[in-house]
Amino acid sequence: MKTADSHEHKPIRLLLVDDEENFRQTMAKRLAKRGLDCDQAANGNECLSILEKKAMDVVVLDVKMPGMSGIEVLQNINTTYPKTEVILLTGHATTFDGIEGIKSGAFDYLMKPIELEHLYNKITQAYDKIQRITAEQKEAEYRKQMEQQMIATERLASLGTLAAGVAHEINNPLAIIRESAGWMQQLFARDELKDMPRRDDFA
Repeated sequence: MKTADSHEHKPIRLLLVDDEENFRQTMAKRLAKRGLDCDQAANGNECLSILEKKAMDVVVLDVKMPGMSGIEVLQNINTTYPKTEVILLTGHATTFDGIEGIKSGAFDYLMKPIELEHLYNKITQAYDKIQRITAEQKEAEYRKQMEQQMIATERLASLGTLAAGVAHEINNPLAIIRESAGWMQQLFARDELKDMPRRDDFA
């Protein structure tokens, strides 16, 4: 079983959303004793307002609230904050809402009354999922960078081979020209050609 110490280097950013203030305050205090400090919202609009100002890792969200329903809030979160995981809270008579929530992208749904240990475990599991996905994304980005570097290296190697080939094609005629020029210098150095017209033009 994971403890709060498992995440002490990067605290879980947690938001508890429930219109029942006593329930919300009690759960917040009990979670704080486990090392999970959380922000609180009394309804869906307040939840979304907080998310606009502050990123959250996990949102524990009641399904039945006045105004905007938990399912509507969940759908908004999934669209606007896809990296945030949502755990739904549902009463015994609203199991259907919990199932609909899972279909809508919730990490899980829990039945009220809630066992603190069960809720705590679900929160840490949701956070671990975020960490795993983040690590996989970083690994994918690293592999992409390495592939791009390999492609660049191969292109440079190909360019080097091409340059060497071009240099070879240029050097061959230059060698012939140098050899011919040297032969002409030797030819013009002969005494019998010293009186040749315009000889100095070839010197």
